[in-house]
Amino acid sequence: MTILQPITKVFWAGRLSRDKNVQTLIRAITLCPTTFILFIAGDGPARKSLEQLAQQLRVADRVFFLGKLDEQQMNDMYEHCNVYCQPSLFLDACPRTVMEAMSHGKPAIVSDRTGYDDAPVTILPPLDYHAWARELLVFAGMEEWKALPQTEELVKASFKQSFKKRIKTLLLGKETGVI
Repeated sequence: MTILQPITKVFWAGRLSRDKNVQTLIRAITLCPTTFILFIAGDGPARKSLEQLAQQLRVADRVFFLGKLDEQQMNDMYEHCNVYCQPSLFLDACPRTVMEAMSHGKPAIVSDRTGYDDAPVTILPPLDYHAWARELLVFAGMEEWKALPQTEELVKASFKQSFKKRIKTLLLGKETGVI
């Protein structure tokens, strides 16, 4: 039996805006063991809301906001991560970051809104945080691992709250910055 579990380093890079759907990765990480760490490179208008979501879901100690990285820092992150994720909500024809990750020999998990239908990537629905968590667990060889029921409820409640606020925003036509 192994006492120390290997760390699974999940990486995402880009502009932090709602359409990039980083909130799905934060929710997915919440459903994974504490040995899963999410590194987020970039900045943007959604950063504060995403940081708050990580706090709310009690994973702020496993979600690292790196800010804007230079080319060498990005190459280092690609080199040292275990998997790259791109859960975009809207059509993102061919994200450069996915190609860069693959050029470093890293597996990529992307949303079905990217243009990688024929590429060697795993394609998932962008809002299904359970599917993202499952795929991360499969990648790490931990398919049988299950989150505690209270953790599941915490994530589900955050998703419902976000969904209700987003509908209200759409109906009222006001931007709230809700993730």
